[in-house]
Amino acid sequence: VEITKLHRIIRDDDIKIRKLIKTIRSQQSQRESLQRDYIYLLQTSLSTEDVRLFGGTKHRERLKELLADCRKRDPSLPSFDNLEGSGLYIDSYGFKHEKNNENDRLQYICVKLTHFYDTKAHSTDDHVWRSLLKTYQTSSTVSVSPIIFVQKSGMFLFKKQIENIRKEKGSSYFHNLCHLLPNSDLNNKFEKQIALDLYRTMPTNIRFCSKDSDG
Repeated sequence: VEITKLHRIIRDDDIKIRKLIKTIRSQQSQRESLQRDYIYLLQTSLSTEDVRLFGGTKHRERLKELLADCRKRDPSLPSFDNLEGSGLYIDSYGFKHEKNNENDRLQYICVKLTHFYDTKAHSTDDHVWRSLLKTYQTSSTVSVSPIIFVQKSGMFLFKKQIENIRKEKGSSYFHNLCHLLPNSDLNNKFEKQIALDLYRTMPTNIRFCSKDSDG
């Protein structure tokens, strides 16, 4: 009898905990939705010709707090203080973003936060997204953000499609192709053209902005 009672208590507590977790997740989702809507409105206001933000520095400080909170979950986001100090942010792909006045900086932060809320805010554990493809291969049902799922699964399918070609051609296919005719004028012409095009195509990327860059 005592065991039965104890089992019932444990079961009831488990139900309460599950309901509480569901409520917390719902509130978190609502909070993030409100934060995203606020960013949308602020971004719209900043993009108008006659920018008038009521509240003094309140919006700036609130944006700073939101960015700091999001950086805990995605450290690749720009730091408010660094962006404000140097006016320069280098993203994870190596592209430089120069924002010399406060309005441009705030707009850029809004863009980054909007992207974060639309793509990464649904993740409570970054490890879940890193192992998404593995989960996708072993499970028929995956509860994930649709945007993240499309991005990850698209990359997975693309890599699978070219997997045999990469094995056949090798990892240094481009460089080997360039040196098939080492003394050919045609080879030198195109290799030089590609080198020139890289600088013109990505002049703001630290990996391709000069001939000494590591790209």
